[in-house]
Amino acid sequence: KAGFDLPKPFGVSLINMFQDTTMHMTSFEIDGFEDIDFNSLLDGDSVYKSLTYAPLIRADMWLLPFLNVGLLLGGTDTTTNVTLHSSSGLTIHSPLPLPDGTDIELIKPGAKLNLDPFTTNALLYGVGVTAAGGIGDYFTTIDFQYIFAYTPTADVSLDMLIMKPMIGYHFTDYKTRVFVGAQYQD
Repeated sequence: KAGFDLPKPFGVSLINMFQDTTMHMTSFEIDGFEDIDFNSLLDGDSVYKSLTYAPLIRADMWLLPFLNVGLLLGGTDTTTNVTLHSSSGLTIHSPLPLPDGTDIELIKPGAKLNLDPFTTNALLYGVGVTAAGGIGDYFTTIDFQYIFAYTPTADVSLDMLIMKPMIGYHFTDYKTRVFVGAQYQD
């Protein structure tokens, strides 16, 4: 009645996220191998790369003109590549007697070992809250999502907090909104 256009009070969104992550590994531990100091054998040129695709569906409702709540459901497909680097080389002693000696050289000194890529899938579900506001043609939103993930391959559960602040401008003559933002993941 006041002349403002408000969004529909409810909706369904399809969200697709691609995330490419590269981490340089600086500390190494393997359960069951506490007697081996992997940190003295592997170095910081070792790399963990993962590519994740996460399709999600979000059903949401505006409780107030500036407050939206929603439920999320989806999954992830992640492919991971690990490259180990050793300046000094990585040799293990075989518990079995071998004809040419008992040492197995996994990584030659200064070389890299590319492990076979592996994939994992996870089920995601959670809740989200969005606060929005604006003055004139300027607007801002901040979105919080609390998501639970379960990876059956590893039988691991974890929870995540994702926050996305955005600010933008509405070009009324072109019926176009332009915005920039950031994303925080914990």
